[in-house]
Amino acid sequence: GLRFLVHENTKILFGFYYSLNIFHSFVCGSIYLLELIRLRYECFLIDFRCLLMTKCMSISSIIAAHHVILVLSFERLYSSIFPAKFEKTSSKSLAVFLALTSILLTFGYSMMKLSDDFRMFR
Repeated sequence: GLRFLVHENTKILFGFYYSLNIFHSFVCGSIYLLELIRLRYECFLIDFRCLLMTKCMSISSIIAAHHVILVLSFERLYSSIFPAKFEKTSSKSLAVFLALTSILLTFGYSMMKLSDDFRMFR
C-alpha cells in the first residue's frame, strides 16, 4: 500500500501513521471490553487509573497521528523548497527521531494534563 510513496522518509513516517491508527483501534477495543466486563459483573472493579490511562492513550494516538502528518508535511515542504540539499542530507534515522519525538511529546503532554500534572499517579 506504500508503493505510491517515493522517498524512504515518507514511507517511514506513513508507517508510523498507520501503526498509530492500528494502536488506536486496539486500545479502543480493549476499552470497550473492559467497560463490558465492568458493567456485566457488578462486583468486578477496575482501578480508575487503568481506565483513564487507556482512554488517554486512545485519544493521544489520534492526536499523535495528526502530529506525524504535520511532521510529514514539513518534511515534504523542505524537500520541495531545497531538493538538492534534502537529497544530500536526508536520513532515515532523522525521520524516525522526529516521528518518535512528536509521538512521545503528545502522549506525555496529554497524560500530564489528564492526570493533573501526574498527581493522580502518586
